[in-house]
Amino acid sequence: MHHRFIFLTTQSGKLFLEGNNPSARGGWGRDFPKSIEYNPELFKGKDEVTLSRIYLKEGIKYLFAQPQRIPWLLIKKILVFWYFRGDGKLNMFYLVLLPFSLLGIFFSFKKYSLESTSLLLIIFFDFLFRSMVFFGDPRFRYPIEPYMIIFSGVGFSTLRAIFNRNLEISNI
Repeated sequence: MHHRFIFLTTQSGKLFLEGNNPSARGGWGRDFPKSIEYNPELFKGKDEVTLSRIYLKEGIKYLFAQPQRIPWLLIKKILVFWYFRGDGKLNMFYLVLLPFSLLGIFFSFKKYSLESTSLLLIIFFDFLFRSMVFFGDPRFRYPIEPYMIIFSGVGFSTLRAIFNRNLEISNI
């Protein structure tokens, strides 16, 4: 459509800058530095691809200007991505799902081969990586929640089997 290579989408540069600027806090927000957002000369007569590249360069420039913020920002993005509140409400389903999913991931390494769980884990970490590059938001986690249900099933069934085995041993 644009007859040029585009990194993900024409909005990726803008999203990168939103998640990586001096006022970014790891989550969704319109925290653009006013110096770039309100400079009309920078945007005049530019197409979407060029604007996206300008935003991407500005985001990279801010990260190199403050490299000490990068680890903090990455951790904050991960925490926001896994946060159990969505739209200001406590998500009880997710609050129960997360611990069993983590146990399921742990148990699946012991119970199954890496090859059988690797596709699920690749999907899992793909969404997490995108969140770390741009910004974290609980809604970006929604596509992987079905996979979390699979892992939580493994976690719950393995815990139940361990509990039943211990119960049988104690009854002897």
